[in-house]
Amino acid sequence: MKQIKLVPMYLFISVAALLSIFPFLWMIMGATNLSADVTKGKLGFGGELINNFLKLNKLINLPQVLLNTAVIAIVTTLFTLIIASMAGYGFEMYRNKVREQVYNFFLLTMMVPFAAIMIPLFRVFSKLNMLNSYLAVILPSLASVFAIV
Repeated sequence: MKQIKLVPMYLFISVAALLSIFPFLWMIMGATNLSADVTKGKLGFGGELINNFLKLNKLINLPQVLLNTAVIAIVTTLFTLIIASMAGYGFEMYRNKVREQVYNFFLLTMMVPFAAIMIPLFRVFSKLNMLNSYLAVILPSLASVFAIV
């Protein structure tokens, strides 16, 4: 009797899992089909994976793109971890009135969407001639308030 009561919960979890996995499956199926099949909405695996991969490799320098992604992800993660750990330690260990005001200001900055600061950031990095560098991507996310709070 107790197991019958669990059926709706397991059904809901199964549907949620399928909905969560579907975009990933759609991406894999799309990578194995022609563009025309994908736009038609073909739901199934095709035999074009190698051809699509070769086309992608001709269009972009895939090893360089993967290297850029790895460098940015690793450096950003390491430095964000260091900065956020030190800031979190400071907020936890030193309690005073100024700390509360700074903490409240950090909470307030979490409400500002990235879209609101995207153009000013672009202008700053443009004036510093840093648009084609790793730093232009890494620096804005280093001292993320979301990692600190």
